[in-house]
Amino acid sequence: MRAKKILKVTSIVVASLAVLLLFLVAFFLFNPFEGSLPEMRDVVPRGVDFFAHKGGLSDDFEDTEQFPYVPRLNDVGETEGWRVFKQGRLYQTLGLTQMLQRIRREFTQIRADVPLIHPVDDLIGNEIQVAGHFGPRGWEDARYCVYTRVSWRGKAAYSALAYGVVRDELSAQGIVVADEGEFFKLELQGMLEPVYVARYLDCLMAGNDLALVADSFELAQGNTQHTEALGPSSHYMDGVRRPLQEWQTRIDLMDPNRLELFLRPDNLIPKMPGLRNWPDTRDEDDVNAKILSSFINLDSWRFLSGSMIFEPNSLTLLTHLFVNDSKHTPFQKKLFKAEATPRSEWMDQFFQMVSTQAVGAAALRLPADDFIREMVVDGLDAKTRKEVNDALRSAGRKGGLESLITELSVNLRPRVGVVLQPNEIRAEYRTQFNILNESPFPQWAWVFWVEKDRAGRPRNKALRDLIVMLRDNRQSFNINNAYKMPLSGAGVEGDVAFEFAIPQVPGTGAIALCTYGEYFIFGNSGPLIRSMVRTLNRAAGTVSRVQDEDFKEFVDEMPDAVNGVVFVWSDKLKMILQHFREFAQASAGEVDPSFAQENLPSAENRVLRTKYTQYRSKAQIPPGERTMFEQDAWAEVERMWGESGRNVVADPATLDQLEDLAGIFRSAYLQMSLTKDSLRVWGRALAPEYGR
Repeated sequence: MRAKKILKVTSIVVASLAVLLLFLVAFFLFNPFEGSLPEMRDVVPRGVDFFAHKGGLSDDFEDTEQFPYVPRLNDVGETEGWRVFKQGRLYQTLGLTQMLQRIRREFTQIRADVPLIHPVDDLIGNEIQVAGHFGPRGWEDARYCVYTRVSWRGKAAYSALAYGVVRDELSAQGIVVADEGEFFKLELQGMLEPVYVARYLDCLMAGNDLALVADSFELAQGNTQHTEALGPSSHYMDGVRRPLQEWQTRIDLMDPNRLELFLRPDNLIPKMPGLRNWPDTRDEDDVNAKILSSFINLDSWRFLSGSMIFEPNSLTLLTHLFVNDSKHTPFQKKLFKAEATPRSEWMDQFFQMVSTQAVGAAALRLPADDFIREMVVDGLDAKTRKEVNDALRSAGRKGGLESLITELSVNLRPRVGVVLQPNEIRAEYRTQFNILNESPFPQWAWVFWVEKDRAGRPRNKALRDLIVMLRDNRQSFNINNAYKMPLSGAGVEGDVAFEFAIPQVPGTGAIALCTYGEYFIFGNSGPLIRSMVRTLNRAAGTVSRVQDEDFKEFVDEMPDAVNGVVFVWSDKLKMILQHFREFAQASAGEVDPSFAQENLPSAENRVLRTKYTQYRSKAQIPPGERTMFEQDAWAEVERMWGESGRNVVADPATLDQLEDLAGIFRSAYLQMSLTKDSLRVWGRALAPEYGR
């Protein structure tokens, strides 16, 4: 009986103390029964320039005491490729090690100074986001606000800032706390500007922009009279929420581990000189910049948003870009107007011809003639373009390149395929083809779909006439020899490829063309084209990438209709990087292939003016003198290379690191869907250890 009384009294005392404690906490710190903010994204003002959101950060680490090390994320940190990459020079160049070490030191110091508060578990581990506005120098002087969902300890720590004893202790550590209306202003030693801190329920807001913090606080209170929230806006819903929901429905994965992003490129790019003029096409001979500018127009970018989704050994990217189509070039206007087409009508059969030797392949829904103009006509420097036009006119094509492309385009459907493969040249190949410009650049092929007549036959006469023209006018086009190469032996019309030996073509010394069934294929390697056709026909000894399990999984994730898709396979990418490294080691001091390609036309013109003055153009040089002319032109390129100061071999160590980086993933893909004013890109990369 006495024991029961003691237990009863003890219970009353404990309950009374608990009530008293709750009363004291509510009176001096915060109300322990207050609710939780329903949606953190809804406290961010709509007009921000950038925004990022991450939930469950503490779950991304094996042990939050080891923060920021041992990230779990998508298990990439556990792969052999990542471990090798971390030991290399490229990783060190990025400064990631130093950054992580600095964060670790600060984390450790906070744990020592304030042992009752865990920076991850109590402040940022549940949910964190950042938003803000770009300054006059872009990111460098951006105005920002950080939002976190804090624990009861985090609430208590915030409320404690109101008390003098806490402020005195912080002041001794170089942190001055003052009232700023209903917020706190923190001035930290070594920082040029103060940080303003506010709290509503379990949402803590801290930033260097008082107006942004104040607007966020009003939104947290439900006051939308002065500003609207980003979360419900159409740009955020269309760019982040709806694509994520569509992906979740397709994959059947609810609430994935993800990082959400939103950016206003139109408010950033004008403030960044390095981006404002990229790609820089002011150099007439910079072919790469011209090609990039055909597809990339940063000046038209308005809103960029999306998600990065982390799964075990898998990383998925969902992005949505809204553009200002009034700033597009004519080619880009046509590109964005191209309608998505069912994959079964064109894409599936194309990828059947991509063998397991390919490093990458792409299928794009766009006008073929515009693609050729951008890649060939606009990609050439003025001198080379003139030489090609002169050669065409001497072959009877008075309208030159433009007339030829227009004539060919009538026979080509609005779709293009591209295949890349490591450049492995057999010994017997070199007996037929003189490769003047040795290069590890991969073999490539463009695939075009040919229109059909009413009877269902390919309308390829103009394409066959092109091949005949090259064959019959070899001197005009600097062609040393022409060869026929049988393809599949399947009895399909056009079952032969034509190879034209042109020593100046980098890596292969040749171009090759064929009209095979409904396809017109053009590339820098006859063997590659033959391999593609044999793989298409499932010939013995060939294996298509469509049989690859990763490829099948990627295709299952894709919608039925898309504008384009790109696949990359790491095993062959590493082989290409190995080729570049070996080439760099073997050709120390030799002319860089890209330099040669850019400067060979001007070298030929200089040699023509100084040593071959009896001829008005290269096309007039007779075959007996052609080889000597080519040698003289190459000697001029070597002289230009020596005077350029660029005759430094690519660092093999850097190529090693790129090879290690390629080892992080096994395969990857991107799919694209276009409208007049938007581009949606979804992609995924799988680590070597990925399992189904």
